[in-house]
Amino acid sequence: MAVHAKEYDNVLLKDGRVTTIEDAVAESYTGTIGHDPSTWEIIYFTSDDIERVLSQEEFNKLYEKQEHIQH
Repeated sequence: MAVHAKEYDNVLLKDGRVTTIEDAVAESYTGTIGHDPSTWEIIYFTSDDIERVLSQEEFNKLYEKQEHIQH
């Protein structure tokens, strides 16, 4: 079942990455992953790729966890 999100929602993707939706058009979204300019990557995804919308607290915890894994 597709998750419907809106611009600026923090989301957990089904592949485990977290991002903030920067642009939303219909069921297509754009977000940035990474923790600094050297690792930033713009990603494109659909509502089918979203596991769920995250609270700010959940997003911060998952983001910090991923940052430690990358270093």
